[in-house]
Amino acid sequence: LAQISAGLPTLLVGILMTNADVGMYTAANKLVIFLLMLDRFVSILLLPASSRAQRTDPAALAPLLGSVLGWIVIAVLPICVGGTLLADSLIPLAFGQDFTAAVVVFQILVWFVLCTMLHTVYTAGMIAAGREKTYGMIMGVSGLIYCAALIVGTKLYGVPGAAGAVVVSEAVTMLLMRQKLSRVVRVRFPRSIAGILAATLVMGAVVVVLASTPVGIRIVAGIVAYGAMLIGTRVVSVQDMSDLSKRFA
Repeated sequence: LAQISAGLPTLLVGILMTNADVGMYTAANKLVIFLLMLDRFVSILLLPASSRAQRTDPAALAPLLGSVLGWIVIAVLPICVGGTLLADSLIPLAFGQDFTAAVVVFQILVWFVLCTMLHTVYTAGMIAAGREKTYGMIMGVSGLIYCAALIVGTKLYGVPGAAGAVVVSEAVTMLLMRQKLSRVVRVRFPRSIAGILAATLVMGAVVVVLASTPVGIRIVAGIVAYGAMLIGTRVVSVQDMSDLSKRFA
């Protein structure tokens, strides 16, 4: 069901729009698929770790999921913000000037990465807690949401509407999964969210101020500014990273 939802946007854009529109969506989606390697890496580590925690010490499952949730926000939120701000440079760099229409699509679609990675955390919790049937039910509902949202979004707003439908559908699915999981395991959002948002804001400001410089310099400067803010505000420490690695050992 999850794979059907993932492949549905390209299919519907092809049916409802032109071949050129399919090309623009596909170009933006290829960069998103590249970023989703992070999601695959997290899911490979998180699912067995969650199952092990549930089996050996059920009380440890919520802190584990909460910790991973916090690290995902720390790692992925700046990627989404940076991708939105740098899309007008990244798309032409990757695909050429003929694909500038894909810039807006990527600026929207990149937020799918954050939604789906948060979704991965709640999915791991559901499966570790033995709620596979509930997970399957939610994914069935998600497929219907995707289909309806994509048809409406594409018809009304074209390819950007399709991208928006994908992000909204994934966000709704993630919230449904979170709501169902909260009945079994309460996963708390990181307390350091204010510091993460402040660091992301500084990073975004640096990227905007350096708009006239090459994209590589803007990326490096943004990473340095973001990392400095995280460490300076004590959102992240060496001990935090050590504790995270021990959870998956």
